[in-house]
Amino acid sequence: MIAFLLSALGIGNSILKAALSWLSKQSPATLLCIVLALLLLVDHGALLMAHRHERKVEGQLAKTAKELKDEQAARAADRQAYTKAQTDAAAKNKAQVAATEQQYKKVSDDERQAYLSDLAKLRADRVRQQRASAPSGAAGSAGPSTPSAPAGGADGDGLHLSPDEHLQAQEIELRLMHLQDWVEKQLSVDPNQ
Repeated sequence: MIAFLLSALGIGNSILKAALSWLSKQSPATLLCIVLALLLLVDHGALLMAHRHERKVEGQLAKTAKELKDEQAARAADRQAYTKAQTDAAAKNKAQVAATEQQYKKVSDDERQAYLSDLAKLRADRVRQQRASAPSGAAGSAGPSTPSAPAGGADGDGLHLSPDEHLQAQEIELRLMHLQDWVEKQLSVDPNQ
C-alpha cells in the first residue's frame, strides 16, 4: 500500500513538473487567460453547488410547509372533534336529566294519585261507619258519636280517641305510609341510566 502511494506521488510530481515547464514557456497573456479560465471554472462549480443547495433547501421548505399545513389541519380536526364530543355529551346529559326528572315526576304523580285514592277510600269508609252507627230516629243528623274503645296491642297505648281523632290518626298514618313509599321509589330511580 505504501509502495502504491509512493508511486502515485511520483506520478503526481512528474505531472506537476511537466505542467510548470509548459507554463513557463507561455506568454503572460496566455497565463492570464488560463488563470481567468480556472477562476471561471471554480466560480461556475460554486454556482452549481449553490443552485443544488438552493433546490435542496426549497425541497425541505416545501416538505416543512406541507407538514405544518397537515399539522394545522389535524389540530383543526381535533378541535372540531372535541367540540362535537362536548356538544354530544351535553345533549346526552340534557336528555338523561330530562328522563330522570320525568321518572321522578312519574313516581311523585303515581304516589300522589295512590295517596288521594286511599284517602278517599278511608274517608268514604268513615262516612259509611257514621251512617251505620247513626240512631234510627234521627233524620239526617249523626248525633253524638260514641268514643271508640281504647287501642290495644303492640301499636296501642290505651288512649281513648274520638272517631274524628281516630280518622285524623288514620290520615296521618296514610300520609306517612305514602311518604315512605314515595321516598323508596324516588331512591330506586337511578339517575345514571
